[in-house]
Order: sequence, then structure tokens, then C-alpha cells
Amino acid sequence: MKILVFGAGVIGVVYAWQLSEAKQDVTLLVRSRRKQEIESKGIFISCLDKRGTRKHIETTYHPKLVEDFSPSEGYELILVCVKRNQLKDVLPLLAEKAGDADILFLQNNWSGTEEIEQYLTPSRFVLGFPSVGGGRDEHGIQCVLGTETVLGEKDGQITPRLQKIAGIMRDAGFKPKITRQIVPWLLTHYAEIAALVGALYKAGSFKALANNSTMLKEALLAAREGLAVCRARGINPMSLTNIRLIYLPMFIIVPFTKRAYQSEEARLVFEGHAAHAGDEMQVIYHEVLADGERLGVKMPHFRGFQEYVERLDKAVAVS
Repeated sequence: MKILVFGAGVIGVVYAWQLSEAKQDVTLLVRSRRKQEIESKGIFISCLDKRGTRKHIETTYHPKLVEDFSPSEGYELILVCVKRNQLKDVLPLLAEKAGDADILFLQNNWSGTEEIEQYLTPSRFVLGFPSVGGGRDEHGIQCVLGTETVLGEKDGQITPRLQKIAGIMRDAGFKPKITRQIVPWLLTHYAEIAALVGALYKAGSFKALANNSTMLKEALLAAREGLAVCRARGINPMSLTNIRLIYLPMFIIVPFTKRAYQSEEARLVFEGHAAHAGDEMQVIYHEVLADGERLGVKMPHFRGFQEYVERLDKAVAVS
């Protein structure tokens, strides 16, 4: 399949790399200032691969690159792997240039499909969430490759194109999980991330958060408030098996979360994201808080992180 990957961050690069390894015809869209550097040096990838037997991979990926695209190029699938706050700039380009390609959005999105549908009908796109996380350092990409790429159609149907995309992901080792509730899945996941963002900024580092039971309890209580915003938007979090764990008694869920967050892969994912996607993390926090205020949801724990997030907002604005 002829595939264009829109977004040359950690997620886009790792998906392009693995799809290329599976013999797909993959092209990575990059800005002109990066094209020459990547053509010269490639992209160094240090990957903790959790699929099957856990292993560490180091490689230099030399992708096929373009700076622009058009309908005449005949892409069959476009993967959109951009930050939440970049989507508004990407959608007009997709509407103009995607041609007949199916478009798979692999990203956080609090609007569900509302923002996307200002430019594209549901027949043009599929929704998903990646199984990759991490960040960059001076050497290249440091990432964790997890177990499941979540996929779904807006209306919950299991369509031929969804099965085809799932097959491509399966061939590349991404272990696709098709859900009939992709929009609720994405929104509840977003609410949980938003709470974690606030707790992370208050704690000062992921290590400080992961080792502090009191802070983890505060983060989990804030996450429940974020899920209450989802409920106010008409979504029942308890209908999703991946969410039910968060409603267990705190004496169970706090130690469980603490153990999970003290793993090497959790550290790589969250530290990488915090270091290289701070602008997106702030947007995620503020979107959930604003919706909670609009819908009249009580969010004392969630709101308690606001000063720490806004403090970082100002630091970013100055820099």
C-alpha cells in the first residue's frame, strides 16, 4: 500500500519505520529544514520493544521523504501523527490534498470528530490511538513500542477499510485492537492524560510523581473528575473496560499505579512526552478544565493543578 505519514515526530517516525520494515511503500512528510539533515544522517532510533519477547533495538532509519503532497500522487492511506494543537493547521491541507486516500488519525483529540468533520466527512477518515511513546534527545528518538494500536470507525461499524488498515498494522507488528467505541475510548483516555499532566507539573518530575503515593492518589482523583466531564458529555466511562480500573478503591489502585509508573517504559514515555510536547500537554489540560467549567462539573483536585500548569505556560511563552 502507498502510505504517507503526516507528522515526523516520535509516533510518525516509528510507524513509518515499522510499516517500511513490513514492505509497505511509506513516505514521510517533513519540513524542508529537516529534509536535508535526514537525507544525510537518517534518523537514529533507540526503541524498547515490548511486543512479544521484550528487546531493545537501535537502528538508523533512512525514510523516503517529501516536503509536500498532492492528490495526483495516489496515496491510499495517510497516517496523521501530529500534536493535538497542530490539528487545526493540518486539516485544511488534508481536505485539499489527500485525494482518495483514507486518513487515519493517530492522536489525542478532545473534540471527538467535530473538528475533523469541519473539513472531512466520516467516509474519509478512521480514528485510532498509537502504541508508541517517547521523545527525542541529541542522538535521535528514544521510544517505547507497546502492544496495541486502537482503531475504530466513528459509527462503530467494522468496515472493510477498517479491517484492511488493521491488517496492515498487524503485518507491521502493531497488534491492532478494533473497538466499536473509538470516540468514547479517545475522550476518556484524553481526560486521564489531562489529570496526569497536572499532577506531573505539580510533582515537578515523573520520578517524583511515580514515587509519591499521595501525589498519585491526587492524580487518580483528578482523573475521576476528568471522567465526570466525559459523563457530562454523554459518555459512560464504566462501559469501557480500560477505564473501570480507575474506580477501584484507592488502597488497591494507588499501589498498582505506583508499580506501573516505576517501570522503565513508563519513565521513557512520560519524560519524553513532557520534554518534547509540553505545548500539547498544556492544551490537553486546559481543554478538559474548560469543558468541566462549561458543564458545571466539580473538579477540585483537577483544578488544584492549574497554577502549576499556568506557571509553565508563562515560562514557555517567555522562552
